[in-house]
Amino acid sequence: MKIHVARNNQQLGQFTADEINAGFASGRFHPSDLAWWEGAAGWVKLETAPGVVVPGGATPPPFPAPAAAPAKGKGMSGGMIALIVVGGLLVLAVPIIGLLSAIAIPNFVKARTTAQQRACIANLKQIDGAVQLWALENKKSASDTYTLNDPLGVLAFLRDRQLPVCPAGGVYSPGKRVSDEPTCNIPGHKL
Repeated sequence: MKIHVARNNQQLGQFTADEINAGFASGRFHPSDLAWWEGAAGWVKLETAPGVVVPGGATPPPFPAPAAAPAKGKGMSGGMIALIVVGGLLVLAVPIIGLLSAIAIPNFVKARTTAQQRACIANLKQIDGAVQLWALENKKSASDTYTLNDPLGVLAFLRDRQLPVCPAGGVYSPGKRVSDEPTCNIPGHKL
């Protein structure tokens, strides 16, 4: 892998990590020089480039010893808490994802159901508005009946002359009379 090196807003060239490490010893490179390599998010200090070792730099602490296993019958069971060593850092990993999923998934389902119900009610309001406009334009009374599939009837007053679709897969039905609201066959989807 080639590492681009720059100092004072001027590029010095492309080098391997071994060439850069040798350049530290000769004074050609400084830890504060900037570096970029393919895959890097942007220019960073040269001392942080992969494979680059700054002479006299800090040495990492000793690798931690593994934790002793709990005595039989004591301690955690079922992997409640796991200790994982990643890159010299001790990370406490708790299987919280399962817990969060158990809480979040039902809430997502409820939110989706509520959104579908609200969208269906908005569709029913649109249909009812079209029915009322149709009745007004055609001098119909509140006791007259209507259908939802006549292209010259209520459909003529809906967008694109099409009946909206219930987002939960329900089926819309006309009210018994002009004064009655249209309905959806899914429970809770009503005006």
